[in-house]
Amino acid sequence: MFLPNRLPLIPYLILAVSAKPLQDPTDQFISFLSLPASYPDLIFPSNETISPLNVSTQNAFDIECDGEKYGFNPNLLDCESAKEYIIPDDQQISFGERHTGLPLTTFPLPLRFVGDRGLCYFQPMIYGDHPTGRSSLGQIRSAATAIITRCLLTPDPSGGIAKGVGDGTLAVVLGSAQVIVACKGTFPKPRSCRDILGDMEATTQRKVFGLAEDPDTQVVLPAQVKSGDPQVGECFLKVLTIGNSDTTSWYEIWEAVMEVYAICVRPRRGGIIRGLGDHGNIFITMTDKPGPVLSANTSSIDAA
Repeated sequence: MFLPNRLPLIPYLILAVSAKPLQDPTDQFISFLSLPASYPDLIFPSNETISPLNVSTQNAFDIECDGEKYGFNPNLLDCESAKEYIIPDDQQISFGERHTGLPLTTFPLPLRFVGDRGLCYFQPMIYGDHPTGRSSLGQIRSAATAIITRCLLTPDPSGGIAKGVGDGTLAVVLGSAQVIVACKGTFPKPRSCRDILGDMEATTQRKVFGLAEDPDTQVVLPAQVKSGDPQVGECFLKVLTIGNSDTTSWYEIWEAVMEVYAICVRPRRGGIIRGLGDHGNIFITMTDKPGPVLSANTSSIDAA
């Protein structure tokens, strides 16, 4: 069992994809099973005191620093911020890719811990030809610390990867991001979005996203993903187009969702990222209401 500072089961995820090319998606919902494991609290950082990582622990990981793959000069403060969202828990968890038919006790990947400024993240992943891997969140946090020490605290800081985490089948990536996110309005219940983060589609296959009248369209926009409950707060992710079809993947949209969540929703504001897709025609919004979306022309973070 988790201790009191660990989270309960996530409520049901509801996915809604509009069947018509409307800018205000219709209420057509398909229910998924609730997630089986306690999802990490990506809202409040851990307040537990962690002992410094000793040299022998650092040497337990196979660490590769590579700016070309994972980004040059990640923001150190934001990396430390991202690490604080990794709960130092010692329970061993089985991790595996979401929606692949694994047992319900398997924790769904991808999973990403993003810093408060959205400039740095840690992402555990299966490494090698394995369907699942086992690790504790504490071991993932130790790997994150080891990458910071090895790859950031150097004259030429870069992102990197730590292999051999947990039972040896997991790796943890430290990556950097540079995105333009605009925050606007209020979002009083950030936790209502956690099942979207943990169970929305995140496949890497590239598809044509566009309006229904385009014969090449594979994913009709607008699309809407909903989670939460009207009694305790709801979260609406909308994927929209400025008019033309474009090519992207659900994984890239999920990456953008994680940025909006970290920068805007976590501090209780709605958010938007535009310019997604090969030609920049796709944008996403996250709000606590199903009504009109934030404008695609929003160009900067609202400082109010």
